[in-house]
Amino acid sequence: MKMSLVQDVEEVKKYDNFSWQVAIIKKIQSWALSNDLNADDAFRAIDHDFDGFLSKSDLEYFLIHILHEPSKEVTSPVIDRLFKLMD
Repeated sequence: MKMSLVQDVEEVKKYDNFSWQVAIIKKIQSWALSNDLNADDAFRAIDHDFDGFLSKSDLEYFLIHILHEPSKEVTSPVIDRLFKLMD
């Protein structure tokens, strides 16, 4: 039982910082540069539903389908935090 609690705490620590979000932002920058995209083109590429706004669902789709992030890592709390950082 105690080991499980320690593992749970370690799992929380893993996601209770901004390292994942910082790594993703760098990955997005690298993706845009490698595809020779300016900010407007990158925005349009991420705007999956083409409504002129970046939503959390646009961001989630982009991370999973374009950057190929594992869907188990693209959780609502990390998307929320990433969205706030990018807003």
